[in-house]
Amino acid sequence: MSNLLEIENLSKSFGNKVVLRDVSFNVPSGSIVGFIGDNGAGKSTTFKTVLELISKDSGTVKIFGEENINKDIKIKEKIGVVFDAMNLPAHLTIKQLHKVFEKMFESWTKIIFID
Repeated sequence: MSNLLEIENLSKSFGNKVVLRDVSFNVPSGSIVGFIGDNGAGKSTTFKTVLELISKDSGTVKIFGEENINKDIKIKEKIGVVFDAMNLPAHLTIKQLHKVFEKMFESWTKIIFID
């Protein structure tokens, strides 16, 4: 069985604070996995790095066998992540947010957004 996610020696620091040091694990396709840990353990940083929302210092991340998911919107459309807080610009209206998301995601539909 192939791996859905492969992380090898992932490291990330913010200034002098090392948040992730040589994190390595695989998630096989078809599996259900929980990612748990104490506050500040690096869970959110790991996923933000995997999703290329922030840059990594070193290491390799592959999703669906691809290293650079920002190059292929089709890969990003297969990924769903829910963080504990969503930081949306407070000054945008719902209609404006819809337009932003519509441009970001090729498969975005107004009907699903309204539901």
